[in-house]
Amino acid sequence: MSAHSKAVSGASVKHRLAAWVSGLGVAATVLGFATNLVGLQKPLCKIPGVHAVCASWGLGGVPTKAEATLWTQRVAGDCEVLRTYLAKFPKGAYAEEAGRRLQAAETVEDVLWTPEVQRPLLTVRSTLEPLANEQAARADALTRGETEAARACEGFKTSEFRLLSVTVEAQSWRCFRRGSGSVCGFDGQAICHVEARPSTQHQVCR
Repeated sequence: MSAHSKAVSGASVKHRLAAWVSGLGVAATVLGFATNLVGLQKPLCKIPGVHAVCASWGLGGVPTKAEATLWTQRVAGDCEVLRTYLAKFPKGAYAEEAGRRLQAAETVEDVLWTPEVQRPLLTVRSTLEPLANEQAARADALTRGETEAARACEGFKTSEFRLLSVTVEAQSWRCFRRGSGSVCGFDGQAICHVEARPSTQHQVCR
């Protein structure tokens, strides 16, 4: 082989070797960027042209469009949306903050009074002394029944209930003639109109 041919061949080998080394360098750079070796992603993703690419792949701490939408549209105080975010983006740009907010969640008791009617059973006995007639005896029994109903509804004056009003309902009358008059009693119900406070709690994530 002539000296000229050897020189040409040597130059060709050097050129191919240089191209291979250059390609290897580019490949190493791409691999390093993708795997975030030596912290390449964050500084590179700040470059305007690269930022959009990072957003497409969720690299370098840049959220994807879907991730950013879920995060920005969350309702303040909602813990469930934070759990949803972490389930979808466990290594997302806001994963660390979502985790901190969940750890700092507060349990809040909901106070919501709702109307209810409680109906304890009631028995009103007849009196020993007769009244003039059955109508008067029934009216007397109902008056005494209101007092008994108020006692029966006293049990709803607690932290879980607020007693609003009390009425009485006679369901089964017992009236008799006694001497020259009448006596009456009845079985029925005390009608306790109350507001109840169910015990409910929920978590709030600030």
